[in-house]
Amino acid sequence: MSGLTQLDLCSGVGADFCYAGLKHGFKLIGTAEIDDYCSGILKLRYPGVHNYGNVRDIPRLAKRRLGYYMHSNRIDLLTASPPCPPFSTEGQRLGGADERDCFPAVLETIGELQPRFAAIENVPGLITCPDYPGQPTGSYFISCPHNRLR
Repeated sequence: MSGLTQLDLCSGVGADFCYAGLKHGFKLIGTAEIDDYCSGILKLRYPGVHNYGNVRDIPRLAKRRLGYYMHSNRIDLLTASPPCPPFSTEGQRLGGADERDCFPAVLETIGELQPRFAAIENVPGLITCPDYPGQPTGSYFISCPHNRLR
């Protein structure tokens, strides 16, 4: 599998998708994490791998900073572990009303970069979450304007 590339969004401390990708031969070309503690751990675990910061900035930066991967060496795998509280059955399930909701940015990045494959971490309640409180069950991914993959 040599030569396969991976970009990880909402990376946390890089213990999940980043680690799994490296174990399976992927070259980690970047992460996206805003938490200071997590960013410090990423820097220690993956020296030389650029942290692009806020996942919401990635679509805007995609063509400028990641353009090389878009055209000459396409990203093989884009992974993401968006925060769970906006969707989890254990939380308030605020969906798009939760400030931690970054699914629109993840989906937009997938649309911009067109990786060969994408893997997004799931949480119980993700598919059934309403777009906003009071809206129908499951409306987040059915009728929301930020669903860019259709």
